[in-house]
Parts: sequence; C-alpha cells; structure tokens
Amino acid sequence: MLENIGVAVNRRHLQGLALLLGLLGAIWVLTSWIVAGTPAQLVLGGLGLLAGAILLNILNDWRSGFYLSLVWLLFEDLARKYLSNNMYIYFGKDVLIGMTYLSFFLALRRRQAETFRPPFLFPLSLFFWLAVAQMFNPGSPSLLYGLLGLKLYFYYVPLMFVGYALIRSERDLHRLLVVNLVMAGVIALLGAV
Repeated sequence: MLENIGVAVNRRHLQGLALLLGLLGAIWVLTSWIVAGTPAQLVLGGLGLLAGAILLNILNDWRSGFYLSLVWLLFEDLARKYLSNNMYIYFGKDVLIGMTYLSFFLALRRRQAETFRPPFLFPLSLFFWLAVAQMFNPGSPSLLYGLLGLKLYFYYVPLMFVGYALIRSERDLHRLLVVNLVMAGVIALLGAV
C-alpha cells in the first residue's frame, strides 16, 4: 500500500517538473518572439499552445474529443477560407480524431468504454486487404496516392466503435442531439449573413 502511494507521489512530482519545464520553455519562446517583433509567430505559437491544451483534454476524455471533432468538421471550411486555405487546418481534424482514437483505446484498456463486434467485419477486412493490394498498383504515380486512399477509406472506420460507446443513456443521446441542433443553428445563422 505504501509503495503505491510512493509511486503516485513520485509520478505527481515528475508531472509537476515536466509542467514547470514546459512552461519555462514556452515563456522563453514567447519572449524571444515578442523581442524579435514577429506577431505572426506569436499568434501561431498561441494557437499551438491552445492545440496542445485541447489535445491534453482529449486524452483525458475521449467524448470531448468526439464532440470537438464533430464541431471542427462542421466549421473547418470556414476556418480554411479565412486562413488562406492552409493545409495544416485541413489535416487538423485527422489529428483530433487520431487523439480521440488513442484516448478511446486507453479507455477500452481501462474498461471504461464498451465496444462491439460488427457483423460485417469479414467483408470489411476483405475490402481493407484489397485496398492494401491496390496501394501497390504499378500504374500509380506514387505510393503516397495509395496511402492517401487508405486514409480516405479506412481512417474514419473506428468512429463506429466510438459512436457505439458514446451513447450510454438517454442523457448522452440528448447531449448529442443538442450539440447537433446548436451547430445547425449556428451554420444557418452564418448562411443567412
């Protein structure tokens, strides 16, 4: 019992030390940007810190990652339009969903989430291996096209497991419907303006 308490205290000290070093590093970078007079880097640095905080939140709660990914998916084009069609923004949803997958997998290992075995797993696996075989098509100009095709076909398949575990009660369903309704209202207002 006392050994477990000692491990928890040591882990807490290490986390505090890592947080302190991270904050000192962030302060160092921010002050150098302010002194150099580069506001664009300062804004991008602030967005990077915000993204880091969001990713840490997703690691703690995969449900918030799902909702944030859903909201980001709905407003991604708006952000790309006003930020000069930046490709980092295009792949931002993939990072959000990837962190949601990681957090969900960790919750599964801790038995905090449920999953199911889909009845179409065998046809899905056949389709996956067909896509892997076609990735090496000699007529393709690059292997990267095949990798992009695999991502487009299969990266979002695990969302069916996340969606299954998301709705545990009527309250969870109500929350999902309210989020969708609010986002639909915001999009309708933006379309009217």
